[in-house]
Amino acid sequence: MELSIVGMIGLFLAYSDFGKKHFTKKDQIFILVFTIYIGLVNLLPMIIEIVEWLK
Repeated sequence: MELSIVGMIGLFLAYSDFGKKHFTKKDQIFILVFTIYIGLVNLLPMIIEIVEWLK
């Protein structure tokens, strides 16, 4: 859960005015992909639980 918060802060920084000055497009895309990856890792246990419950 902490990682997703870090990811959100990173995403905000990357796409705010600060990020546009200090990060290249490539860096912004990397941060976006990283945030999505972390989100999926956090959701995985919940998805597995739902699938088990539906069986």
